[in-house]
Amino acid sequence: LSPTLIGATNISSILSCLIQVLYISKRNSFVKQHTEVADYRLPLIISALCPLVGNIIYSYALAYPSVVIALIGRLLIGFGCAEIVNRRLLLVTLPPESINIEVARLVKKCFIFPAMSLFVGALFDI
Repeated sequence: LSPTLIGATNISSILSCLIQVLYISKRNSFVKQHTEVADYRLPLIISALCPLVGNIIYSYALAYPSVVIALIGRLLIGFGCAEIVNRRLLLVTLPPESINIEVARLVKKCFIFPAMSLFVGALFDI
């Protein structure tokens, strides 16, 4: 049961990436010349709200001991994966000369910020 609970986030992040690829490819097939930056707003908002709601639901699983609530929370946390949308947004908005530098910065920030959040949480004993 615990491997299912742990793996739920990974499964839903893979599904999230597939949905994002389908959404972006569908939008790009209809509009060949010009891609609006606003087209990426909805997937980014969903990717921000799903982990927030998922963490709240997952915390309720501690108060009300329920594996189903914990599983739903973990699934929603995984839908916060926005790697495809972030990289595609960089490709659309940046000039070709600076794409590699900005993608490297994005990857570096994706590694640094979770570690920093754990450090701040430990510092304030949250």
